[in-house]
Amino acid sequence: MDSYIEDTIREVRGIVKKPTIPDGIIRISRKMVRNTATRRQPLTFAAPRFWLQPSYILQNCVGYLFWLTVLINAGIIVWLWWNGGNVTGLHDVSGLFDSIGRITGLLGAYALLVQLLLLARIPFVERLTGFDRLTVWHRRNGKLCIYLVLAHVVFITLGYALSDRLSLTGEATALLTKYPGMVAATVGTALMLVTVATSLVIVRKRLPYQTWYLVHLTAYASVVLAWFHQIPTGNELVTNVTAANYWTGMYLMTLGIVIGFRFIQPILGSFAYRLRVSKVEVENPDTVSLYITGRHLEKLRARPGQFFLWRFLDGGRWWESHP
Repeated sequence: MDSYIEDTIREVRGIVKKPTIPDGIIRISRKMVRNTATRRQPLTFAAPRFWLQPSYILQNCVGYLFWLTVLINAGIIVWLWWNGGNVTGLHDVSGLFDSIGRITGLLGAYALLVQLLLLARIPFVERLTGFDRLTVWHRRNGKLCIYLVLAHVVFITLGYALSDRLSLTGEATALLTKYPGMVAATVGTALMLVTVATSLVIVRKRLPYQTWYLVHLTAYASVVLAWFHQIPTGNELVTNVTAANYWTGMYLMTLGIVIGFRFIQPILGSFAYRLRVSKVEVENPDTVSLYITGRHLEKLRARPGQFFLWRFLDGGRWWESHP
């Protein structure tokens, strides 16, 4: 029996080979992804202990530094709120409502920036955290963001109505007509609500992908509109030039990261690797295989378990990405 087991193990070891990734042709299917290898330029895999390699250690350090920066900025925002007298200067209920409205507004706007960064396709963040986990965090952070923004609207309106001794309707009218940037903030909040509504499972199943995607693009507009409201009316930013510059810097940094990694990097990569569809083959009624060719594909450093997001530059699909 022992000799039989040993012979079986030898046979299995002889059959199972290490996977190889080609340099030349990548075959893509709706159901599977298969690779055809070439012997001329074999792709070498990292050593089993790849976590000891300097490049892997550097990527993880940069990824941890990114998340540390996110937490530090959150702490700075809370400090700005505290330093603005929103805790020590409370004397009545209206002041308490104003204070809650300010911190929820600041954190809601910051959560909106983080929302963009979570799916900005930052390489070292994706390698450290994983795209699937970032997608889950993106969905949860989106809910937190809208809750904070709505709480900001409610508590600021209540606090100002108490201090001005106006009804809620009268105070809402006064806010829209007398305070700069309030119309932009209202439009931005409405766009956020529409984005959240289209993300609900029951709604998303009925919407075409193109419609859902276009609605989500309006989230960028809501970010810009929020800035035009925060700078002229933010209690912590109006009287503090340094804080206002810091806030604007966060917006510009987020915008630069999104443009760099979501637009510029894919365009440059497409030209560098010269990816082309060489053949389309119908396997069966529900499976179509695409053959992608290119150059220097070994520099992609693809590993088992990863996947590509393809964007085909034709008339009707150039703006859609397909996993």
